[in-house]
Amino acid sequence: MRRPRPLRERLTHPSRFAMALAAIAVLALALRVVYILAIFPEDRMGGDAIEFHWLARLLAEGYGFVQPAPLVEVGVGPGGASELVLDPTGQVVDTADKPPLYPFILALGSLIDPADYTIQRLISAVLGTGTVIVGGLIARRLGSVTIGVVAAAILALYPPLWLADGSLRSETLYALLIAGALLAALRFLDRPDWRRAAWLGALIGLSSLARGEALVLIVPALVVIAVKGRPRVPWRALLAGALAFALLVTPWLARNWAVFDRPTAITSNDGGLFYGANCDRAYNGPLLGAWACFPPHEPGENEAEISARARDLGLEYAAEHADRLPVVIGARILRVWDFWHFPAGDAEFEAEISGREPTLQHVASWTFYLLVPFAIAGAWLLRRRPLELAILLTPVALVTFIAAFGYGTVRFRAPAEVPLVVLASVALVRAAGALRARHGAAEPSAAQSGA
Repeated sequence: MRRPRPLRERLTHPSRFAMALAAIAVLALALRVVYILAIFPEDRMGGDAIEFHWLARLLAEGYGFVQPAPLVEVGVGPGGASELVLDPTGQVVDTADKPPLYPFILALGSLIDPADYTIQRLISAVLGTGTVIVGGLIARRLGSVTIGVVAAAILALYPPLWLADGSLRSETLYALLIAGALLAALRFLDRPDWRRAAWLGALIGLSSLARGEALVLIVPALVVIAVKGRPRVPWRALLAGALAFALLVTPWLARNWAVFDRPTAITSNDGGLFYGANCDRAYNGPLLGAWACFPPHEPGENEAEISARARDLGLEYAAEHADRLPVVIGARILRVWDFWHFPAGDAEFEAEISGREPTLQHVASWTFYLLVPFAIAGAWLLRRRPLELAILLTPVALVTFIAAFGYGTVRFRAPAEVPLVVLASVALVRAAGALRARHGAAEPSAAQSGA
């Protein structure tokens, strides 16, 4: 009888890798759907999830990108229970408090059933499944088919990702787009032409429309293009990447300028971020390093003016309490990397503010702790490929930077999850190979000693 080939060889063919990746994607989607429908139902949604739901619903209803609060009131829903309902007589106030891309995608679900959170969460589950696929492709590009399959399988089962996918927050889309940008950057290294540079710029632009801090990624991306594109296509590639980025981001920036009568970033909540992260409660007590204070404002007030005033107040407070900044920044970084009150001591707080099931958030913390040593080992194994390693570690640096100068919460770690899993997969496959080699070398010696 013909002996079957090892799994490693059977997966070598591209179509077989695609089939394996598709099977893992089905598993990933099924897990996310079960979590959404059976474990954490829509009646447990709160915080930002409600705002994203209503932003999408108002878009689908034709109101545009406007503040939900003036158009929403407590009323009696279709089932007779007390719930938030649309008040058509409310004031229409333009907003840029949240980046636009995630609500626009969720609005597709609102077109089907405006009041249903579940459809929007299932859309997020599909986006999260896309992250699993892209992560597998990144790992395959970095190492081998086996590493690609292992990485995709871990991503499918990795609790920090599927808990985020069920929370109805923009980190789901953000993680997918950042993973796509990483893949585009790695593929640019393979063939540094202007088309691949344009894809990279476009994906960073889309990432910025999902979460505004991704804007800073255009700088390292252009550095990669300039370094790798030399001497054949540097200027053409640089121009293509920057132009693709600008074409996607500029219309939204122009809209904000027109609406708020002043230049405004991707979102108008940057001032609120500085204010909430630099106040007494954020510098002392149980909320040290978190976001703890709402900026003062009047209903219907221009968001750009609120943001500018809040930013000034936050920066002024930080300057006046500069002696506390080292402690506060340390707490922010520990929070975002889930080492605040280690181990998993802040899981219930994080579950509450991030819209996750508390017990499973404890599990998510422990799986992250298990992943970290392997990710560090994977980074060490890739040390002789510095440009590729730098690309993978860019989201890690971004997450740390944003936490240090903003505030810390584990959901902000989302863009770094995929590269960390990929690095861990490199180490796991290498370790498994070493164990097989050692076992194979030990068998003949055992046989010889028996003879």
